[in-house]
Amino acid sequence: MPPSLIELLFRSQLRQKLLFLLKRKPRTGAEIQNLFHENLVSVQLQLKVLMESELIFKVNGVYKLSRIGEVLVWKQQGLLELVRVFESNSKYWAKRDLSAIPLFLRKRIGEIGPCELFEPESAHMFETPRYFVEKLAASKEVLTFVSYFHPEAPSLYAGLVKRGAELKLCMSKEVAVRLFENYPKETQIMQEAPNSELLLCSKPVSLPSLVVTDCFMALKLYEVDGRPKDQLLFSSEKRALLWSRELFIYYMEASSPLF
Repeated sequence: MPPSLIELLFRSQLRQKLLFLLKRKPRTGAEIQNLFHENLVSVQLQLKVLMESELIFKVNGVYKLSRIGEVLVWKQQGLLELVRVFESNSKYWAKRDLSAIPLFLRKRIGEIGPCELFEPESAHMFETPRYFVEKLAASKEVLTFVSYFHPEAPSLYAGLVKRGAELKLCMSKEVAVRLFENYPKETQIMQEAPNSELLLCSKPVSLPSLVVTDCFMALKLYEVDGRPKDQLLFSSEKRALLWSRELFIYYMEASSPLF
């Protein structure tokens, strides 16, 4: 029996590599051979299998994805990306409430890629992690959404504004009240700076915090039972930054300037 499409797409890493290669652009046989270290016969065999299954075709010596191949490979890539994300921190994801992420971004959560997962040591539970502070200090643009208040955050963001970084701080009503009542000096710095914008989110949210800069993204999610846990997903990958920027914009569009 000929292999099923599922077997063709997932049972051979070499076939996957060939399909993803042709997804980027059509290639000649010589170009394909130069890009692979596998045995020449193996590459030719898999190209033949893919052609017989009509996932690719060959015109004037150039291999291309068929229309069916284009659709299947696009879906395959998204599924594999999603699996890699969940596999990298499977215990973390199994306990997380994803309802704070809108459906259109949940469907594309594989774009963030495997992230680093940081959890503070018990002796430093209430301190902002050093790696976060250092990355934040090197950022030129900072987009932040918070509904979970951290007492060191106001001084960090006021310091960023004074150094000239562009800041958009979007927050829940509860966080805004604490900021204005307990940190008037830092609030005034952010309020008066031309490179700072403070926004109030008008709808209930279950997203503790999101930070997106030109250097990194850091995301904190509640557990499924609603409890906060000080674990931070962290990534510097370009696609993760683009995905998390969309998440910030989603909340920013449901917010209004405070001044």
